[in-house]
Parts: sequence; C-alpha cells; structure tokens
Amino acid sequence: MSINRKGFFQKKVKKQKYNKFFSYNNKIRTDREFIYKNFEKSNSYNTRFTRSAFKYTNFYKVIMKYCGFNGALFIGSEFKNANLKGSRFKSAKFKDVIFLNTKLDKTDFTRATFENVFFVNTSLKSARGINADTVGLTLLNSLPTLELSNELEDSILKALNNEKIKNSQTLMFNKKKRYNTLNIMKLLNIFTEEEIILGLDIATRKVYKNFYTLSYLVSFLKREFQTKNGSNEINTKYVDNI
Repeated sequence: MSINRKGFFQKKVKKQKYNKFFSYNNKIRTDREFIYKNFEKSNSYNTRFTRSAFKYTNFYKVIMKYCGFNGALFIGSEFKNANLKGSRFKSAKFKDVIFLNTKLDKTDFTRATFENVFFVNTSLKSARGINADTVGLTLLNSLPTLELSNELEDSILKALNNEKIKNSQTLMFNKKKRYNTLNIMKLLNIFTEEEIILGLDIATRKVYKNFYTLSYLVSFLKREFQTKNGSNEINTKYVDNI
C-alpha cells in the first residue's frame, strides 16, 4: 500500500512481466521454425514471420500487433488470451490450433486454410477472409460442457498432483479451478476414456519437464502407448490426430 498526493491509500499495481526473449519489434523473422517454443507474455510489433513454422507453440497472453504471418504454418499451437490486432495471416495454414479468448481486430486470414481449428469466445466480426462457415474451423461461444465419469474425473485430479501437468493448464485452469473441457473433449476424440485414464496415470509418474500445450501431452501418450503395445499394434487413430 502507498499514499497518493491526496492522502488516500492506494494499492501498488504490479507491472506484468513480459517475455523479452520472444519479443520482436520491427524485426524480420521469415522462414524460421519454432517448435515447442513458449511465447507466453511476449510482446511483438510490426514483425514479419512470413513462411515461418510454429509447431506446438504456446501463445498465452501474447501481444502480437500488426505482425505478418503470411504463408506461415501453425500446427498444434494455442493462442489463449492473446491480442493479434492488425496481424496478417494470408495463405497461412492452421492444423489442430486453438484460439481462446483472443482478439482478432483488423486481422486478415484471406486464403488461409484450417483443419480441426477451434475458436472459443473469439469474435471473427472484424477479421477478414474468415467467418463461421469457413471450412475446417469450429466456432464456440464458450468452453463446451462435458459430463465426466467419476473414474475420469478422479484420474484428472490425480494427474494434477504432478506440478508440470498442473502448471500447463491443459486439464484445468488454475486460477478459476475449472476443467479445461475443450482439451478434455479433444482427448476423448483421440483416445477412449479407458486409455486416457491409463495414460494420465503414466503421465503423472513420468512427466518431469515443463510443457504448455495439449499437443505435448497427446504426443507423450502416443509414445507411451506405442511402447506398451509395440510398434505393430498401434491403434490407427493415434497416428494423425492431435
């Protein structure tokens, strides 16, 4: 607490730390590859990422205004609480990408293509080249509602005892103590409930590195099931889904 000039107490406002390493202003970062990178809380302006590839990349609370992503590739990446005002995504390709609570004011997606892409609580009204009828995307006003079995819910809660899984917020949003039902729904589209329960038990014991996206967890589960079942006995639905 501090006292202002009028003699009233006021709370000190904490300045939000930002990610300097992945913050770019008026830079050229064309034809680059970013794999499993963490852009969280980075701040970029007027930077060109033309034809760059972003695979399994975390864009949580990023500010990337008036940046160029024309011809870029996005796979398994997640934009959450992001501000992409004025950025250009012409002819970009998106696969297994999530846009959650993201601002798309004056963005341009002309000729962009989408495959299994979710826009949740993210308005497309002021975005060009994209609308609710665009092929390959699903538009949701809020996170989906799921009825979880007791067994699945117990396995999720046990998995959250692993700090790396908990901090990733792939299964639950930490501040709101609310299940990440979108990710759980996506897991149920890839694995059976029994496989998820088994896989989360393995992940609880074996995951020891920081990770930030659902795609990492899915890849981990696929590898574990391949090892368990043998390379010739893999359930075919594991192969290309994230």
